[in-house]
Amino acid sequence: MPTKGNYVSEEPEFLTIPETARLLRINRGRAYAMAGEGTLPGVVRLGRTIRVNRAELIAGLIKSAQNSEPTSLRLQNHLR
Repeated sequence: MPTKGNYVSEEPEFLTIPETARLLRINRGRAYAMAGEGTLPGVVRLGRTIRVNRAELIAGLIKSAQNSEPTSLRLQNHLR
């Protein structure tokens, strides 16, 4: 487990797909699909087991959000 200061963090470094789905507030099936498509950041495969690195997931989501245009701009461009 990761340590912070002189205590052990309560949050696991690696998440299961159901934990990831709850964190992202998406359907578990969608999370499995995203992992299979390669669109879910931080996915690690260990044989048939899938885990998601929490730090890589969060960093990937932040990067993705910074690279995308705001929804209102996409809608404006779509309506033109």
